[in-house]
Amino acid sequence: MCAGGFGFGGLAWLSGLRAVDSDVAVEELQQLPGVGPKVAECVALFGLGHGDVVPIDTHIWNAVRRRYVPELFGGSLTVGRRKLVRDLMRDRFGDEAGLAHLVLFVDEMRNWRARR
Repeated sequence: MCAGGFGFGGLAWLSGLRAVDSDVAVEELQQLPGVGPKVAECVALFGLGHGDVVPIDTHIWNAVRRRYVPELFGGSLTVGRRKLVRDLMRDRFGDEAGLAHLVLFVDEMRNWRARR
């Protein structure tokens, strides 16, 4: 999409990302200089209304691993594991995976100090 219809960047291009699949929106946002996966996921969720997007950082990785896939304990957050977390959250929470991410994040932060 960047090279065609809307042009790279600009308000029309950004607004157009609301109408595409959430994975496409995240990929397109990552074409912008300095935008990585987590920032793209945050923009897609909070700015573009893609409710099934799960911004994944180490806090979410640890929370999901602890609650849903303890067999991955000790592993680092890789591209493949980002996909695993995203798919797991979408399978469990559907179009509300982004909201579930927020609840998980708040709980993770609240309990983080107790675990230290």
